[in-house]
Amino acid sequence: MAAGRKRGHGEGSVFYSQSRARWFAEVDYGIVNGRRKRTRRSFTTRREAAVHLAAALRAQAEGLPAPDGRTRLDTFVDHWLQDVVVPSTRARATVASYENAVRVHIKPALGHHRLIDLRHEHVLRFLSDLRDGGSGRSLMNTVLVVLRMALKQAIVEERLTRNVARDVAVPAPKTPAAVTRRLTRAERDALLAAARKDRLFGLYYVMYALGLRRGEAIGLQVDDADFDNSVLHVRQQIVRVTGHGLSAKLPKGEKTRSLYMSETTARILRERLTARAEERGACGPGWQDSELLFTTSVGTALDPSRLNHHMTDLCKSAGLSHATPHALRRTFSDDAHALGVADKELQQALGHTRIGMTMDTYVSTKPITDEVFASIIDSSLPDLSVRLADDLADRAVTET
Repeated sequence: MAAGRKRGHGEGSVFYSQSRARWFAEVDYGIVNGRRKRTRRSFTTRREAAVHLAAALRAQAEGLPAPDGRTRLDTFVDHWLQDVVVPSTRARATVASYENAVRVHIKPALGHHRLIDLRHEHVLRFLSDLRDGGSGRSLMNTVLVVLRMALKQAIVEERLTRNVARDVAVPAPKTPAAVTRRLTRAERDALLAAARKDRLFGLYYVMYALGLRRGEAIGLQVDDADFDNSVLHVRQQIVRVTGHGLSAKLPKGEKTRSLYMSETTARILRERLTARAEERGACGPGWQDSELLFTTSVGTALDPSRLNHHMTDLCKSAGLSHATPHALRRTFSDDAHALGVADKELQQALGHTRIGMTMDTYVSTKPITDEVFASIIDSSLPDLSVRLADDLADRAVTET
């Protein structure tokens, strides 16, 4: 009978633990930094343990570093945030969203695992729990992206050899995403007519007439309106950052854009500049000059969340059901598309990175000039535009 071959150094082993009812794969990396380094991971089946051992031995043969067998995920993500994310060029709002994802979701659910023990099934279960708790697709996607980036950094730092979150897909939410409300033409006209009496009328008008995001409209500065060339530059947005208050950052996707202003839009913005100068004079020394076009009564930035409440009150005064400022942007998109604006031009106007974000299906329309594009929206508001022009003319006569 041939003598049994003794397992050689560095070959590793697979064994079953009766007390834990788990299969284990153990890899011996020899002497590392003066001490023998072994890693051990548990699995449900022998096959899983054997596959892991084979992959670890291949990595060892190719000269890849031994995984970190001690550091827990919660410790590592804290290091990643503090030493990698915070010093980076990421916007403050982005850093805050990463910190929130780590603090509220990742650490409580997965932080107790050692990096080397984190597996694909843990991430799947984590996302399933989020879904079962009522989380939407956006939140689950954000949390998964943050986890992927953190584990990618662990690979860069040679603490891991693979990213278990890389190929995980976000599950479908239990409840469908709410459909953003659009305004009918009658509702749109009623809302803008009611807003005409408000000091923030110009803000609501440009959100619809140019399809601006709420933060972009709030972030417009005095010198963003180029009246000589009939162009409005969208260069920043105002957002609220947890722990830091209101902050200015580049528009979503870090894409600035320039939009053609119609004559009506230009007149309304000039009117706002005049009203802003009057407010500044009336406020006196208490005015805090932020260089923003639309401000509070003392010159500071408008709070995006308070604008939602303001529009709720505006809808009530117009006899309309609840709608958010985003409804104006979505209504602009639908109206412009229905009126024949080309897909690509609509994408650029809305500031979308991908045209798929702008439309569910592609449509073919003939090219359209900037001037016609800007006037299309105004032409759908004939009665309101006439009333606005009459109001401005009456005001000019009164002032003279």
